[in-house]
Amino acid sequence: MKSEFSAINKKAWDYKSYDYWLKKYGKPQDFANMITAKKEQIVERYLPYMDLENERQSILNIGGSKGKVALALTLLGHKVTIVDISEDGKQYALETAKYLDVKLDYINADILDAKFNNEYDIVFMSIGVLHWFENLEKLLAVINLALKPGGTLVICDFHPLLKVLYPVDGKIMDYFDTKPFWGDMPYAKYYENENFPKGLYKEHTLSNIINTIIGAGFNICRFDEYPFHDEKIPCKFIIKAKKIMSDSR
Repeated sequence: MKSEFSAINKKAWDYKSYDYWLKKYGKPQDFANMITAKKEQIVERYLPYMDLENERQSILNIGGSKGKVALALTLLGHKVTIVDISEDGKQYALETAKYLDVKLDYINADILDAKFNNEYDIVFMSIGVLHWFENLEKLLAVINLALKPGGTLVICDFHPLLKVLYPVDGKIMDYFDTKPFWGDMPYAKYYENENFPKGLYKEHTLSNIINTIIGAGFNICRFDEYPFHDEKIPCKFIIKAKKIMSDSR
């Protein structure tokens, strides 16, 4: 059963997100053509963390939305499953997969309700996903169940420091304030005269993210921070972690 947090955000994500992607990327056939042309570029930042070793890997993409990264990985020969609450995301991603002539599995559900049995080599989360989860402990417990022993977790997201460097709704946020808050959907600004539903966010501190990963049965192998293109402040981070083998815990 979806949590209230998840149900609110599902409603928000299913309001005109498909229409927004049509405006930004074009029809699914246009999106497919772009992914085909830029598949290596789309995933180049993530590949060094994934231990792909030129073999076909089973990858779970949490919050994969419209499928940009997942479909690029599929074109590179990997078996990819998206888990995401958005029905609009599923529709756009699967229509794009049809034009690419690839198989993309899509679990249209709250990952906290999904059932896994250690079937994935890699679990991957990309930009702007962590703040949609209220409880990281529950999320990491499910990720642990999804990964094979020794499997790889890769998380790439916005750096938590951004919330104190840039105003949110005109206010500088308290870095240590992790209470959920209402906020505009990422694409609402493109529909100025619309009464958009709000999303429910929760920003996590970097220490909470790292400690929760460790506490969920992972060894962190690498942590990197990346700036904006021409600025000297952190914009994104990437964490690579390995699920601890059961006989070594």
